Order: sequence, then C-alpha cells, then structure tokens
Amino acid sequence: MTDWLWYIEGTNVLQTRFQTPSGSIVITDLMPVASEAEKRMLLLRDHEILPIVECERGTADIQMRLEPRIDGIEDGVVHARIELRAGQICHASLTFADDWPAVLPPLGECSRQAVARSVAWWSLPQRASLLFTLARYF
Repeated sequence: MTDWLWYIEGTNVLQTRFQTPSGSIVITDLMPVASEAEKRMLLLRDHEILPIVECERGTADIQMRLEPRIDGIEDGVVHARIELRAGQICHASLTFADDWPAVLPPLGECSRQAVARSVAWWSLPQRASLLFTLARYF
C-alpha cells in the first residue's frame, strides 16, 4: 500500500513511502541532472533512471521488473529481487548509452551524490519556472 508520494520541494526528485504489515520502505526516484560545470569535471552517466530503496522498518521483499522496448520492439525481461531489513539501502541504475562508451560508476556513495547534485540543480531559482512549465503538461 502506498502511504505517501511526494517530490522533494522544488525538484523533480520523487519519493514514495510504502507500508506493509512486515515493514516500510521509501523509494527515491530520479533522472539525475548536473550543472554544465559538473558535467565537464565528473564522469557521469548520459541517460539514467536512479531508484534508491531504503527499508525504514521491519523487512521488505523488493522486486524490480524491466521490460525494455526500443523502437516498439520488446527486447526481453530483466528481473531483480532483494530482501531488505531496517536500515538497509538498495541502489539501482537503469542506464542507456547510445553513441559513447557507457559510463558505469559504482553505486552507493555515487548515487547519494547524484541525488544531492540533482536537488541542488533543481533548487536554483531559474529552475522554478521550468518545473512549473513541466507540471502544466503532466
């Protein structure tokens, strides 16, 4: 059951809390962004969906299913499953590289830095109008 669904204020970083009788989790979902200066200095993924799952209480059986479709063609199914206990965190990265070698930095601390960079990027005053414009279309 979904308890809460919210965006970190002023950003496109989505957080969702799920509670079950056995435990509760918070999923942070985002497509990381960075400033132009950060892009020049850091080795970053080009296109990425970054889900981070944190178990807050009890235990949670987490299952992820990916069914990629490129140009409308189904290209197989990928399954992942993990059981988390209170305090444990699972980082995943869905990355697409079209014409450059894929950048695959390690997860964990790199994921936390991507969230912090994205929150900072969205928090700049000039982004407020962009977020408002996007919200009108969805």
